[in-house]
Order: sequence, then structure tokens, then C-alpha cells
Amino acid sequence: MRQYETVFLISPNLEEEETAKIITQISGIISKKKGKLIQEDRWGKKKLAYPIKRFEEAFYVFLHYEGDSSIPFELEKRFKQTEAILRFLTVKKETVENVRKKRKGVPVEEEEIAGPKKEEVERKEKEKVEESGEEITTAPTEEEEIVVSQKEKSKKKEKKEIATSAKEEEVKEEKKEEEEVRGEKVEEATEKKETEEEKKKGEKEPEEKNKEDKEDLGSAETSKEDK
Repeated sequence: MRQYETVFLISPNLEEEETAKIITQISGIISKKKGKLIQEDRWGKKKLAYPIKRFEEAFYVFLHYEGDSSIPFELEKRFKQTEAILRFLTVKKETVENVRKKRKGVPVEEEEIAGPKKEEVERKEKEKVEESGEEITTAPTEEEEIVVSQKEKSKKKEKKEIATSAKEEEVKEEKKEEEEVRGEKVEEATEKKETEEEKKKGEKEPEEKNKEDKEDLGSAETSKEDK
């Protein structure tokens, strides 16, 4: 008999009793199919790497069991029928005996798949989904979740860098505008000063000329009297 590990995520908005009921039903399938439940861990609510059906967290459950290949098939069927289950993932756990055989180079006999072949079932379900027009969703592996998480972080970093760059450009533009305005004001002040000086100079020249004319006139009269 082979050993399997299954992790499935339950919607976080359920009551504790409803969550416990779903876990009991899933575990019951293993015993119903003459399998043996080795370990059951309820990890509780944990934050998701990315939102699933608008949920930011989910209730994680881990099952380690032993049995034939019909058990994972039956569990998968139930997971897809249960709306409260957001994601699931089943992996085949290598037994110590098989690991030793592989190390020694001894071929390991594969079990025959009980019930319909997985590829055939997936094909039929895909056809049903395409006919109904619903979106096809598959359970992501842990590596996929890590990759998605890294992509999200990379996107956030890029957005932050773009925002920072845009802000720096905006600050540069503002400084440039301030310098241009300051330069225009200085130029205007210089032109105004030059204009005022020219005006004063223009007013001063007639006064000096009148004064010189008066002096010349006074000298002429004095010279005349002397004669």
C-alpha cells in the first residue's frame, strides 16, 4: 500500500462546527475506502500567498494516510464538489522500502490505478467546464505559491521604483520652474533699475544745462557792466 499526503484549504468564513464537519467527512472517505489515517493536523487559519476567491487567508488541514490509489481520486472528487474548499494538493509519499530500492537501482513496481484513469477523468471534467463556460482552476503547488509570492513582491518593488522616479522628476521640474521664475524676476528687477537710472539721468541733464546757461548769462551781464 502506498502512502499519500494531502493538504486542503477551507474557506475562513465558516463556523468552527462547519469546518470540523468538513474535515470529518474528508477523513471518513479514507476509512470508507479501507485506508488508514496515519496523521491529521489542523494548522488553523494562515495568510495566503495571494487572494483566492477574494479571501486573504484560509484554514489549512494536513492529512497523511495509507491506502490504494482510489483514495486520492475519491478525495479529489469530493474536494471539487465542496464549495467551501478553496484549494487542495495531494502528493505520493515514498516508502522507506521504495527509497532503498531506488538507491540500489532496483525497479519499483507501480500500483494499478483503481477506477477511471486520472487523465481521462480530467479530460471529461474539462469538457464539462468548457461546455458550461466556467473558469478552470487548478490547485497550485507550494513552489507555484512561492513563485507567485515573489512575482507579487517584484511587481510591488517595480511600482515603488516607478513612483519614486516619477516623484523625483516632479521635484526636478518644480525646481527648474522656480529657478526660471527667479531668473525672470531678477531680469525684471535689473531692467527696472536700469530704466529708473536712465530716467533720473535724463531729468538731471536738463537741470545741469539750465544751470550752466544761467551761469553763462550771469557772466555775460557782469562783463557788460564792467565795460
